[in-house]
Amino acid sequence: MGGTQALNEEAVANATATSGVCPCCDEPWGGLPHAETQAFPGIALRRCLRCGARFSADDGDMPLLVSCTTCSQPFLTPERDNPLGQRCADCHEGRVPVDLPDAQLISAVEQEVCDALDEVWVFAHSPALAAYLNRLARALAVEIDGAPSNPRVAIVDDAAVRTLALPSGLILLSIGALASIEDESELAFVLAHELVHAARGEAALRLVRRGLLNIAREQAAVTGVWRSAVDDTLALGYGRRRELEADERAFDTILKLGYDPYSVRRWLWRIETRISDVDPHLRTYFVSHPTPDQRRSRLQDILAGMVDAPGTRSNREVFRRAAGRAVLASALVRVDRLDDACDVREEPEEDPISTVSPLVWLGLGVALTVAVVVAVLLLT
Repeated sequence: MGGTQALNEEAVANATATSGVCPCCDEPWGGLPHAETQAFPGIALRRCLRCGARFSADDGDMPLLVSCTTCSQPFLTPERDNPLGQRCADCHEGRVPVDLPDAQLISAVEQEVCDALDEVWVFAHSPALAAYLNRLARALAVEIDGAPSNPRVAIVDDAAVRTLALPSGLILLSIGALASIEDESELAFVLAHELVHAARGEAALRLVRRGLLNIAREQAAVTGVWRSAVDDTLALGYGRRRELEADERAFDTILKLGYDPYSVRRWLWRIETRISDVDPHLRTYFVSHPTPDQRRSRLQDILAGMVDAPGTRSNREVFRRAAGRAVLASALVRVDRLDDACDVREEPEEDPISTVSPLVWLGLGVALTVAVVVAVLLLT
């Protein structure tokens, strides 16, 4: 059972607790786990829990890691002034990349990515869970402009919190990410956030550009090129501004569907607590996304501006039975191929009338007969 293995996985050894002072706010950034990427080999990337700055703690100058405001590509810079408004060297010199690759290239890149992941990742599958996740993803996609019309969700057998949408709308969701969620409101927000990245073309842009950059560096193995593109996208995210905008659109989406927005805030509280406790399974997710506090503040601003009362639907019990920890620990089967993880043979929804037991119908008939007899006696 893949779920059992991932949920019981021990903390990785290289995510040790360390401490230091943030180069931006001059406050201790604490013993937070670090992330390593192929884009910046040999550099431990960290994020300050207090101010949200990302930087390299390995270099004496502690350069900041920022995302280009034009092309979104991450880069290291010693500049401390206006770190959120900087451009990479290529964009600064006018070599701005094309906004969005053509559909053929995007499709080819996604196929290369999927083939590469087949060789290095292990997936987990349960037909019932996959059907539940896919139904929810499709319902969310309808409410998100530009989202793929038929999104799917594949489960990665990994205890770390990982979420990623490929350009086609295929969402990769780790067991660790699912285990961090407690109700359907939280799940809807996480899925909608990834669908927004797909809808805006950010997933396509990042994977294509990172892959082509890797090819330019003459990496030998094709698998390594595209695997590194995925790993870097997971570790670096899309930049603070784009991540917060994805939060906003995802939040608006779940509000439209009547979900409880306060569930999302509770989920972010739990994520922050785990980061503060130096949970190594959060190290990559924390570096790739703004701090939970920054994300909560932005969502609270949306709530404060609402006229109508928000919804209260959380579907906690539905989620627990479909995707709760007991399901993850017992119902999942490990599969080696991404196609197998996406293989959903959904059974048609049962007609509630046809599933009623004959004994129930007999009881209803008896009750109706008695009611008719009583009514006749009262009238005579």
